[in-house]
Amino acid sequence: IEFPVLLFNMKTKEIEDEFHSYCKPRLNQRLSDFCVHLTGIQQSQVDVAPHFRQVFQLFTDWMEQKRLGSEYNFSLLTDCPWDIRNCLFPQCALAGVTFPNYASKWIDIRKLFSNFYQTHGGNLSYMLTELGMEFEGREHCGLDDAKNIARIMSQLLSDGCVLQYNRFISKDIIDGVFKKKR
Repeated sequence: IEFPVLLFNMKTKEIEDEFHSYCKPRLNQRLSDFCVHLTGIQQSQVDVAPHFRQVFQLFTDWMEQKRLGSEYNFSLLTDCPWDIRNCLFPQCALAGVTFPNYASKWIDIRKLFSNFYQTHGGNLSYMLTELGMEFEGREHCGLDDAKNIARIMSQLLSDGCVLQYNRFISKDIIDGVFKKKR
């Protein structure tokens, strides 16, 4: 129901731009009280939002405008595998949108954080606390979560962390799901 993306410059350690949209759900069109309470997203916001297919096209257009993948290299960075594996991947399949090749590998900041600082995995609040920071904004608001992920990434880079992809969806799985849709 929410599609938040930040363009984070690894050299300057600054957020350069953002893409954000709500998505009108096709399944479970009524938000549960739990969902509204957790995310702060209101029914009225998703009722007027475009469906995922349109949001994903707007996102793709934004990426092209920013010349991501053509002039500039980029990587997806998430807080755990959930956003790609359990949200983007099945949503693309459901909407009949080809799963983008660039999303088959990404950086999971929890895993990166845990390996770099030799600590057990934890959520955003845990990582921020370990770095002497507090969560800014509303937890589980996608855009606020993304901004806090950027703060953690900035500190990781300042501390000398080398970035590597650490999550993958195999080509066989992608082909198996998306060839069935054709």
